[in-house]
Amino acid sequence: PPNQGRTSMHFPMTLGSAPPDFACKVGLRDGAENSDGVIFIVEINGKEVARKFVRAVAWHEIHVSLAPWAGQPIVLTLAADADGSYNHDWACWGF
Repeated sequence: PPNQGRTSMHFPMTLGSAPPDFACKVGLRDGAENSDGVIFIVEINGKEVARKFVRAVAWHEIHVSLAPWAGQPIVLTLAADADGSYNHDWACWGF
């Protein structure tokens, strides 16, 4: 993420009618031990549905039920926020 800011990716899609889920892992890349942390955010149609603060170099799970939006068009947004300085904020999303 940028210094004192956030980077976002937007994925427009239409969900199937079966109750869908979104699952991923987030973390900091090896060598980022000096990071002051990153906030990982998942939004649906601009509404925050998950938030995870990560400071340690490790993978952390995020899981969101998308059942309330089943069968509907949505915009899934994945964001990484520097939460201050971006030094060593080597944010990673894994699927």
